[in-house]
Amino acid sequence: METMEYVIENDDEANEFIYQIGNMTLLKGSLNSQIKNSLWNIKLNGDGSKKNCIKKCADLSITRDDLLDKKEWTKDDIKERTARLTKEFLKIWDINYIIND
Repeated sequence: METMEYVIENDDEANEFIYQIGNMTLLKGSLNSQIKNSLWNIKLNGDGSKKNCIKKCADLSITRDDLLDKKEWTKDDIKERTARLTKEFLKIWDINYIIND
């Protein structure tokens, strides 16, 4: 899973957001390895050398639909995506059933 680059003012704030589910996406291992430490613009659009970017290689609609129109990745984007994905996960998996089973 890839964490996405965003502008955060300090390390404490970065630590609060970096591992939230809204800041993660599923990518092929090779793409993840190529872009993992890049700036958001390079992760999204590539560096011009290869087909190594989210725009060209994102196979899942959850990645394409959520990320392709983002010029930057902010903490507000992470909060919003975390809340939306959490609601979707709770619809898919009946947590009460899992806990009581």
